[in-house]
Amino acid sequence: MSSTGLDGPVALPPDTSQSASSLHNNIHSAHLPPNNFPSHPPQDDASSESPAESPKVGMAYESMAAAKKHITEWCARERIPYSVWKADRRCWVLTCKDKNNCLFRLRVKNVDRPIISILEAHTCSSLSFRRTAQTGGPIKATPYNWPHDASLAPNTTALVLVDMQQDFCRPGGFLEHQGEDISPFGKIIPSLVRLLQAFRGAGFPVYHTREGHREDLTTLSSREAFRSQNNTSGLGIGYPGPLGRFMVRGEEGHDIIPELYPVPGEPIIDKPGRGAFSYTDFELLLRNKGVQNLVIAGIATDVSISSTIREATDRGFDCLLVEDGCAAKDAKLHKAACEVIALGGGAFGATAKLNHVAGQLEYVAHERRNGLEHSMMPRAPM
Repeated sequence: MSSTGLDGPVALPPDTSQSASSLHNNIHSAHLPPNNFPSHPPQDDASSESPAESPKVGMAYESMAAAKKHITEWCARERIPYSVWKADRRCWVLTCKDKNNCLFRLRVKNVDRPIISILEAHTCSSLSFRRTAQTGGPIKATPYNWPHDASLAPNTTALVLVDMQQDFCRPGGFLEHQGEDISPFGKIIPSLVRLLQAFRGAGFPVYHTREGHREDLTTLSSREAFRSQNNTSGLGIGYPGPLGRFMVRGEEGHDIIPELYPVPGEPIIDKPGRGAFSYTDFELLLRNKGVQNLVIAGIATDVSISSTIREATDRGFDCLLVEDGCAAKDAKLHKAACEVIALGGGAFGATAKLNHVAGQLEYVAHERRNGLEHSMMPRAPM
């Protein structure tokens, strides 16, 4: 068997106990086919980390056999179906059985040092990339791992950031003049920055939505105009404020906050109401790009996000609500809106924590930077 070290070809031994020095002595041995490795843990006396300890990024081993033994035993204990170890460029890679998901990546760092093999790639446990007996995709979610058909890929999945506008998030904006507490919206901004960077880094498409109306207010119904003025200030949509006319397209308050501002190539969906699909070309944009899975975050959980998810689900999209990547003016409303999504086995999709979603995409970005895109994702169904 062979692999490639940092400084050139490195011949790796079969799965038997072997010290660093003996591996170094065999680096010029004959190369064997990579699929000679058994699909079960190697039976040897090589020292490894305690079986109770989960494999971690940067964990070092005295031999390649010890590393493989520890990892495969851990996979068996955690009921993670794995395939066989295979040589891949400079690494040995363990993948999920019958899938293209990379679970672990081992690389020989330096054959001249006593400890030569370390666990380099992110583990499925730390980045929620594990597959269990439960059906679904690589992102840990409720009530099913998402997406349902494991079709997570840049050509099938998009991030949708809903209504992160200055009128909703900034002092002096529309919501503040309505007497609403906007502090919950400001608190999620740092988390959304991480989520957005993860999707951009992994090469996934991103869409932004803005709620607002034409300058002449011809898209504003009489009921919505009345509703918007039904507050202690008496100010409603179209009234002047510190950030321009409230909820009017082209005004400062209508625009997206600088921290999450779209970059070239990220479409903005301007909508006159709560849902992103009503009276917009959003569905057309998604269909033309082949997107079938939507990760949704932003504000407000119980208003525009809820409406958008319901519209998307009715159109056949698989939606994932990022629970701690969205907010409502009241914590109880936020919690209730999140719970409704997952009722009935996922009537409106699934919900997940931001760390699970961003962590998965950050792993993909890591693989992408290292030129390993071929093994970073489950294959989309034919």
